[in-house]
Amino acid sequence: MRKGDMLVNILNNRRGSSSIVFVCTAVIIILLSAVVTDIGYIAFQRYKMDKTLDRIAEQGAKALLVSKNECIKVIQESTIKSVDNMTKLDINVSDNKREMSINLERKIDYIFLKYIGFTDKKIDSRVTAKLSNVTSYKGIRPFAVLKGEFVYGKQYYLALNNEQVHKSNEEAILSVIPINIGSGNFDTGILYGYNKTVRTGDSLNKVSQIDFSTANKSAKKLIEKCKGSPRCTYDNYESDCSRIIILPVVDNLELNREKPMKVLGFTAFFIEDIDFENKDAVMIKGSFIKYTVKSSTSDGIPDYGLLGVKLIH
Repeated sequence: MRKGDMLVNILNNRRGSSSIVFVCTAVIIILLSAVVTDIGYIAFQRYKMDKTLDRIAEQGAKALLVSKNECIKVIQESTIKSVDNMTKLDINVSDNKREMSINLERKIDYIFLKYIGFTDKKIDSRVTAKLSNVTSYKGIRPFAVLKGEFVYGKQYYLALNNEQVHKSNEEAILSVIPINIGSGNFDTGILYGYNKTVRTGDSLNKVSQIDFSTANKSAKKLIEKCKGSPRCTYDNYESDCSRIIILPVVDNLELNREKPMKVLGFTAFFIEDIDFENKDAVMIKGSFIKYTVKSSTSDGIPDYGLLGVKLIH
């Protein structure tokens, strides 16, 4: 064989080998791309599932204030609406109705790997929601409640005045203390709350003078701001209803005008009406409620009805 023919054969063999290497390399790159894409897709779906479960857990924790059965019902309904291809849902609620856990599993299909024989994949997410007493809050109203036992569902009149106001025996009157919330006036504080965070252990000072007329008007505006349809009630209200106000609970041992009051905790009150009969007082009619907010919490302080939800993964 001539040298020229041998050279041509060698070049042809090299070209064939290069083509094989190129094809193999392309296949490997495509497979790796598919694997990387599907791994990213699974990670994203797991992230979405965790966020969805957090939201469902918060809803369930709020429903837990009503009853264990209501909690389970809310979680089941929310999960069915929010999660496709669910394969497992386990819900456990503690006996003291302060803690619940959810274990959720769903099936997802691969994007590319399913074309080369990989079956669907199951991903799961777990979360525990714990209800604890709130230790700080931004937006308190400018009057404090003395520590004591609040009967939830019972109708009270929160009275801001210096005189005894007489009502029927069926209507409980609870004297509350107007407090100094710093910047802004008392009436604005009723409408919008204190714009700084108040914590348990903080000291609050009383306000000596109040314009009862404008204070009553501000309280009335809170009711008018309610956007619920039908209008919110004690038994059925929107979570951000303007009728729900947060009040600090203070120690009743420091009622001397010269001494500040210590914040022991926080409570929530649902406003039903304003009594304008007495011109020298603010009389807010309503009931204390069990209510949840997003805030720092602790089990080491008294329970006054305002709770926060802590999620543990």
